[in-house]
Amino acid sequence: DLDLADIKNCTDSRLETARGSMEALRSEHQACREQQAAMVDTVQSKCEDYNRTRKSDRFAAAPPACSLAKVATDSPDALEVFEDCLRKTYKWTAGLEPLREACDAAHPELNNQAEKCNALQKRFESSSCLHATKQDDVCGCRARAVDHFETRRRSISEGESIRQHIYKSAVQMGCYIEVLVSDGADKREDLLTCKDLPIDVSHLEIAFGPVPEAAVVCSSALPCSESWVSHEYESKAWHSQVRAAVCAACDTNVASTLTTTPAPTPTSAGVIAVYSNPHAFMALNKKTGKAKCWGSSGSGGSCSDL
Repeated sequence: DLDLADIKNCTDSRLETARGSMEALRSEHQACREQQAAMVDTVQSKCEDYNRTRKSDRFAAAPPACSLAKVATDSPDALEVFEDCLRKTYKWTAGLEPLREACDAAHPELNNQAEKCNALQKRFESSSCLHATKQDDVCGCRARAVDHFETRRRSISEGESIRQHIYKSAVQMGCYIEVLVSDGADKREDLLTCKDLPIDVSHLEIAFGPVPEAAVVCSSALPCSESWVSHEYESKAWHSQVRAAVCAACDTNVASTLTTTPAPTPTSAGVIAVYSNPHAFMALNKKTGKAKCWGSSGSGGSCSDL
């Protein structure tokens, strides 16, 4: 039970805080990239409208051929020619200039969105590194605790059959002794009975219990690894239109603002001692001083006072 408790104690509530922060930033970054992708469509649409209109027959086939060079003239005749050209030029550009302005204005907006998304991506990757660090602490603690539990279970299980055999032998020996010192007439039959005596060893069978389920997944990809980038960025619908910035790999020396729950020190290792004689067994908890006994009560099988 103590070893199983060690496994359960491999937790850190602040891991949940790190996970919550990471998932919130993941969603925020995802929404930003989706908006960026939509803005790419908008830029393409506005600039395509401008270029298509600019190249259409209406504009490309008959641009004004007059000159506006006489803008400063004082001659009435030259001024009349200038103003006629100005009206033609204005009518020609009135259907084109708004489209050009819309195309030009869309690019800075897209660039600003990209910068916003890149900043969110950096925060998301930083939070992912912090979460991975906390998760590694918890998973490392659990791995050590499970290994300790399994080692003790193997060790105890190996001695279990030996203890059962010794106990059976002790009970049979006690039976033989009782027959030999008795006044019974048919000792041979009684000795045969001792030989085939059914002996219950269920009290010497040890139930270890199952290893508790892991509270976290301990096999996730590390931030900025190829599989992580594929899952977080390249597999998303927005990735076909916009690209994530270069992933910032975790700094192995990053300072965490959260403290780590240390791996628990095994509490039962070297605490339980087992003693036996031909007729009884005693398991003593050397830390608490409490003991449990099995076997003949007259030969040490009763230790209710301990």
